[in-house]
Amino acid sequence: MTTRLTQIPPGPAEKYDRSQNLLSWMMCNFKEFGDIYRASIYGSDVYVVSGPQYADYILRENWQNYKKGQAIKRIGLLLGNGLMVSEGKFWKKQRRMIQPAFHQEAIVALTNVITEANAALIEKWERAALENVSVNITLDISQMVLEVVLISLFGDDYTKVAPHFRILSSESTRDLQFAQSFRPLGNLVAQVVANRRRENRVSTDILGVLMKARDRESGQGMPERQLVSEIMTLIVAGHETTANTLDWIWYLLSQNAEV
Repeated sequence: MTTRLTQIPPGPAEKYDRSQNLLSWMMCNFKEFGDIYRASIYGSDVYVVSGPQYADYILRENWQNYKKGQAIKRIGLLLGNGLMVSEGKFWKKQRRMIQPAFHQEAIVALTNVITEANAALIEKWERAALENVSVNITLDISQMVLEVVLISLFGDDYTKVAPHFRILSSESTRDLQFAQSFRPLGNLVAQVVANRRRENRVSTDILGVLMKARDRESGQGMPERQLVSEIMTLIVAGHETTANTLDWIWYLLSQNAEV
């Protein structure tokens, strides 16, 4: 018993106060307790990690040992049981079926889509600079990334779906009202899938690859509901993470002009 207790990392004695900025609170504790500590956050006992060695162990070496938690389950209400939410053997099966859509050759094939979207944004910013007009970098980056994601996923069906998914870039709040507006868009994805199957249309975009994907053991494809969940997950994950990263890069560049 004594040995086990010595293996538990120390952490703050007081619980996280919701009135505090969570990120700042976590950073203060990293400075005091190091790259791993135990804490009480939102009423749950958690272990908070920062070091790359812990991330490698949790996410790659021993991933089977860790559950994704209640926050991810709430995301499941919005996106269904896609890769972001699923776990265990089911996650592994889906991961294998989806992987071909993101092989190096598949990503290279998207180079023109990415280049054209960035070129259009550069032209817009250069024109604004010449006219001495301010730009909303957060909104512009968000719209550009969303365009790339939707074209990559839907290909020729981009124009049909794009107007409906603009809510991701136009609405920054992620609350219940957003969820009520976004969740029904899964029906739009299902309609695109149904139209392609009815027309026997074979597409090389990511949706097309997933429609053709087969489980290596059973030989079965994804049920429509699961296919929709995976596409909805890729839309949100592909857009939000990339847009936020690029947004922070521009902020950091503005604070470090010499770079």
